[in-house]
This record gives sequence, C-alpha cells and structure tokens, in this order.
Amino acid sequence: MAAATKQQARRVEPLTEQQAQAAALVAEGIALDDVAATIGEHTATVSEWREDNPAFIAEVNRRRREAWATAQDRLRALVPQALDALAEAVEAGDLKASFEVLKAVGIYGKVPAPEGATDPELVQVQQAEAWATAEVARQGPRDLLQTFHDEDKRTELAQRRLAELRSGAD
Repeated sequence: MAAATKQQARRVEPLTEQQAQAAALVAEGIALDDVAATIGEHTATVSEWREDNPAFIAEVNRRRREAWATAQDRLRALVPQALDALAEAVEAGDLKASFEVLKAVGIYGKVPAPEGATDPELVQVQQAEAWATAEVARQGPRDLLQTFHDEDKRTELAQRRLAELRSGAD
C-alpha cells in the first residue's frame, strides 16, 4: 500500500493527555522547543504532531478560535467605557480625541464633494427613477427571467411617474 493510501486509510486517533497539553501550549503561542520541554517530548515529535496529526491540528485551531472569541468578548465589554472616556475627552476639547471619533465613524478625511443634479428636469427624472425602482423592489424578489421584465416595468413606471411630477400631481 502506498504511503498516501496508508495515511488516507489511517483513523484519526483521539489526543493523548500529553498531546492535549501540547496543543494548548502551541495555541497559546509557546515556542515548540518550550512546548516539548514542558511535556517531556522531543521538539521533532511536537513538530510532527503540529504538521501531520489531524486531531492535534484541530485542537490547536479550536483553542485559538476560543481564545480569539474570548478576546473579542472582552474588547466588546470595554466599548461602553471607551465611548464614555472618548466623549469626556471630546467634550473637554481634546482635539486628538475628536479626530479619533471622526476616524472611527469613517468620515475623517472623507468629506465628499456635494452631489446631485443641478438641472431641475434631471432632478425630476432621478426622482421618478428612484420611485419606480422602489415600486419594483416592493413587489419582492423575482427569478432571473423576471428581472428583464422588471426592468421594462421599472422604465414604464418611471416614465409614468415623471409625467405625474411634470403635471404637478403627487
């Protein structure tokens, strides 16, 4: 039997206590030499587990995800305090804190130029198109073939709405 076939046929064995302890240490970011010394194994053995043992790899991944989730939970718990401190700093006139608030909400350095049509007739066309698009969307999702019909319907509704707007009807 070829080596690859033997590996494919090999059952995944559960971790030993020693492997579980090593997986925990590896997940914490401890160097392989230190992990090996702690559990009384050779570094090459721990390295082999890390590279080739599916149960070991899965356990390291599970523990890393668990640690990451715990860290995220801790950070989320700090958000109210951070916001309170930031609000106090901004209210006290702290310019750096003010900039950090603008960065956090994504508007620092991103003040767009004013947009919008300056031609009243074009504004009416845009209003009619927006209304027609909302009307078609309100009717719910359609299959792919219906999408072509919806575009025709949207155009027809936009033309009708534009005529209403131009006649002064709301």
